Amino acid sequence: RALVIEPTVLLLDEPLSNLDARLRMRTGVELRELQQRLRITTVYVTHDQSEALSLCDRIAVMRDGRVEQVGAPEDLYRAPVNRAVSDFLGRTNLLPVDTIERDGETWVATIGATRFRGATDVPSGTIRAMSVRPHSVRIVPADDTSENTAPATVVTRKFLGSDIDVVVDAQFGGEVGTRAINVLLRPDGSTSNLSPGDTVRVHFPKDAVRVLTE
Repeated sequence: RALVIEPTVLLLDEPLSNLDARLRMRTGVELRELQQRLRITTVYVTHDQSEALSLCDRIAVMRDGRVEQVGAPEDLYRAPVNRAVSDFLGRTNLLPVDTIERDGETWVATIGATRFRGATDVPSGTIRAMSVRPHSVRIVPADDTSENTAPATVVTRKFLGSDIDVVVDAQFGGEVGTRAINVLLRPDGSTSNLSPGDTVRVHFPKDAVRVLTE
């Protein structure tokens, strides 16, 4: 009905919120194909992060009536400007940062008694947290003491089909102490046979960690 008048801008406010998961996916694909075919600028309002990432060319993340960041879905997912954007767009591990300093082309952040090196951009403002996505975290042997690792104990392991969802308690020391870290592993990987109670280490690749402002 909205398309009959040939609008220059189409506003969709939570159009799929009352549909079941399968129908929501099919209808989302149809909406995207329709928008592409008719070339109508569309403003799509949603609280569903997967809808925003899969259906939109550009995303504006808003909090308390204020735009936090605008950009392409992949850019916002990989390079969020603050904790609000990082936490909203997909699962992530957020760890409080005690200190951060530049070291040539990289930076070094202190979390508890553990130091982590990163190679990503440092946003302007006061750094509050370090973020690393679950699929970027690596599980390495307990005797691996290389850079950007911390000792951990496996707490839970869930088989999800295409992924294995693992939660570990990682020890960072200091006031941070122990924190739960989510890890997504491939079922055919060498660490896919982990069991609760196993002692390991978690590795945060330096090009996958980001420091965030509030």
